[in-house]
Amino acid sequence: MQANLMPHIDSGAAVLKHCVALVKAADLLDIPVLITEQNPRGLGPSVDGLIGERHRVIEKDTFDATRCPDFVAALPSKETVLFVAGCEAHVCVLLTVTGLLKLGYTVELIADAVGSRAPENKAIALTRAQRIPGLPQIADASESNPFPASLDVQVKSIDDISALVISVQNDIAVDPVYATSYDRGAYQRIQAVLFGVGVAGFAFVSLLGFVAVTVTINSIRAAIHARRDEVAIMQLVGAPRWMVRGPFVIEGAITGGLAGAAAGAVVFGLTIAGIAAGSGSFSQCAPGVTTTVAALAAGIVFAVGLGLGSGSSLVSLGRHLEA
Repeated sequence: MQANLMPHIDSGAAVLKHCVALVKAADLLDIPVLITEQNPRGLGPSVDGLIGERHRVIEKDTFDATRCPDFVAALPSKETVLFVAGCEAHVCVLLTVTGLLKLGYTVELIADAVGSRAPENKAIALTRAQRIPGLPQIADASESNPFPASLDVQVKSIDDISALVISVQNDIAVDPVYATSYDRGAYQRIQAVLFGVGVAGFAFVSLLGFVAVTVTINSIRAAIHARRDEVAIMQLVGAPRWMVRGPFVIEGAITGGLAGAAAGAVVFGLTIAGIAAGSGSFSQCAPGVTTTVAALAAGIVFAVGLGLGSGSSLVSLGRHLEA
């Protein structure tokens, strides 16, 4: 991506734009960027706007950068995935990718961020890359997100993300159907709405829990009153405490379990209905919510109901049985 070379690269402006976006994204994610310059005295330095003071530039005089000791010494550990972009695709880029693979690295070639002076040379380079073991999927990654979907992203400033989005929003790689907004105000409003929903949900669940405990306590108290003669006889004959309390605890557990099962069924049913009604939009609004997660949530609701029923029974027994 050098000043005297880029004016001769086919679709050089588009290649440069993609490379600039990659470098900016890497900087935002604190991913190190390593720049090589081939004979800068003849081809010139890296083009303006591509790199900054934080990036290391290594001068080389071989097409394969892995034959440059300074470049190899600057490489990270071999557990690191290396993303490669630049020019020319059929010379420096392809030879360097091959060299990195021989060194044992996992390499991803960003197809829309490489170029050559002749378009057929780029096509030949990508075709050859597809034949290299470990690279077929990489070469097919043109016009897509180069970073893994599982990458954990923690941004320092939402304004930086917004600036990056603005710089590439008209790019053909941007999804025209599901456009994404990183406006700070929209982000804060979404956070406020989610916080409000969370508070309201917690208050509603707490209210339901209070009602469930109150109903269970009153039910157990009524059961103790209805069986007071039976309880008195069991106590007179010296029945163990667990034998006296056990039936009431079981009754409370059954009551709570039935309520928990009903609530769990509602949770599971609503989640499945939401997934079935709009799998695409639902996954965007609630990423990670799947059938397995819904079943797990239903199981937790059932267990909570069972626990509330048993606990409420014990509280009621402690207060009323002795009386």
